[in-house]
Amino acid sequence: MSSSRLASRAGRPSYWQPGRRQRRQSCSVAPRSCIWRTADGITARAKTGREWAKMRGSCLRWLVLLFCGVAASGVAHAQQAGRIVAVVNDDIITRYDLVARLGIALATSNVQDTPEVRRRLGSQVLRSLMDERLQSQEAERFGLNASEREIARQIEEIEQRNQMPPGGLSRFFAENRLDIEALKERLRVEIAWNKVVVRRIAARIDIGVEEIEARLKERRAAVGSTEYVVSEIFLALDDPASESEVRGAADGIVAQLRAGASFSSLARQFSQSPSAAIGGDLGRVRAGQLDSQLEAALETLTPNGISAPIRVANGFYILLLRERSTVQLAAAAEVELALKRLQFIAPEGGGTERMEALRGRAESVAGTVSGCADMERAASEAGIEEPVDIGRIKLGDLPEQLRQTVEGLEPDIASEPVPWEGGFLVLMVCERIRPPEDAMERAEIERQLRLERVNRRAERYLHDLRRTALIFRRG
Repeated sequence: MSSSRLASRAGRPSYWQPGRRQRRQSCSVAPRSCIWRTADGITARAKTGREWAKMRGSCLRWLVLLFCGVAASGVAHAQQAGRIVAVVNDDIITRYDLVARLGIALATSNVQDTPEVRRRLGSQVLRSLMDERLQSQEAERFGLNASEREIARQIEEIEQRNQMPPGGLSRFFAENRLDIEALKERLRVEIAWNKVVVRRIAARIDIGVEEIEARLKERRAAVGSTEYVVSEIFLALDDPASESEVRGAADGIVAQLRAGASFSSLARQFSQSPSAAIGGDLGRVRAGQLDSQLEAALETLTPNGISAPIRVANGFYILLLRERSTVQLAAAAEVELALKRLQFIAPEGGGTERMEALRGRAESVAGTVSGCADMERAASEAGIEEPVDIGRIKLGDLPEQLRQTVEGLEPDIASEPVPWEGGFLVLMVCERIRPPEDAMERAEIERQLRLERVNRRAERYLHDLRRTALIFRRG
């Protein structure tokens, strides 16, 4: 084992086992001060007499544990690492678990590692760990788990997403003294919970034809209105007494985002919405689909703008507006175009006269082009070195300015020069490939309705698990 891996594990308590949730431990040495509080409250669903007796016995054992602490190991930092910071039903969360996960969150999100940042974000990391314990317990109850191969595939996807070579993630963790087993445990829980959601929720959802028709009617009525491409971070608030703590965490996340931290990375680490698994991506939403407070916040943002924390009934949202555009029918957005371009780069120094001269040159060259096959000749004669052939791209994936330019452009006709990146583009549509519109649009609506319903029920499921759990947090 490398020295980096040994160093990353030095602070673990003696009973810690990598990749496994820690169960309660017996102890015989009590620290002088060990005061606990129930920050999230204790609520339980109705149980039989035998179940209540079992729960009382379990609670008594936990109270003994909570007041007696963790056995002395003889090494001060190991004692600190093994200190219990929370108990979730029958599982414990140690300080080591919290510090390991917080370190991963900071290192992978381009977040400044300062005591203040750790203080603000630590509480949210702990909440995420408590949710994961609940999810893991529920998966265990149904006999669902993640295989080592499934975890390895997830790691491969992370490496590909971050343009790392095979094994690059393990090297990154070793170089930064991070615990790869803490990441694997999180992936293990995520995979198992997804299986719970598929079995308990997704498999039981049916989308009726009338629902699809109603959504299709809404979409067609909304053509021409504003829509947004949005990402979200959601911090749940189940206990009003914790509002200041959760708001502080939200403020800390916003501060880091505005300082340049990665939104998708922070969403994966801290968001408690189902969209966390895909970096907080909500996709396209239009007016009327979001809570009025969220919509009001989006209206004030410019593209790439980040909102302040938005208080809603059950927590706080942080929004990233990635794009604002006009609603089209899904079929129009899915039209595939084969495009070519002539890119005229602005001269150094710019200036109005030079830009007008560049526009005139672009118009002149565009006027000589007789079709797509002639674009390379025109580029060569004009001394344009930028690639001419863009390839195939969906109309809905183009930036709004370019989308408007080519949407009604006939094939083999050069567009007017379009201002782009300080210069001008001349675009030409070589081919327009239309999907089977009606069937495609209905299939997309059905997929969206199913996803919305699964996400809502998954959120409610986790909320119910929190509400009925016995959760202790050390004050």
